[in-house]
Amino acid sequence: MIQSLGASRAFGKRRMWLIGLAAAVILGALLRLVWVMDMEYKGEEAWMFDRTQRVGQMEPFPWLGMESSVKVSNPGMSVWVFLLLAKLFSARDPTALARSVQLLNISAIVLLVVFAFRMVIKEEREPWL
Repeated sequence: MIQSLGASRAFGKRRMWLIGLAAAVILGALLRLVWVMDMEYKGEEAWMFDRTQRVGQMEPFPWLGMESSVKVSNPGMSVWVFLLLAKLFSARDPTALARSVQLLNISAIVLLVVFAFRMVIKEEREPWL
């Protein structure tokens, strides 16, 4: 009787913990998506969005990225990621591109949770989550 009561409490505690984790991830995702207009859009962002619209139309594929303040070009992958996102999500304006980044952020968090449950041993899982 006492063992079953302890097992029942452990199951209830685990269930509440999982519900809390799911609620935190869902609430975080909703808050991340709630207002796409709350995005930074200065010179770097404008340059990157402009590349997503021009490459393949008016410009060749960029092997290097944007120049830094000391006139050294960033690696090309900095642009390639946004080119891929713009293509996958048909981003035709800056907010659509920002939305694709938000969705990618949420996907990364969900994949991290799945990874923690599948690959991390139980004793080390809580800090991962």
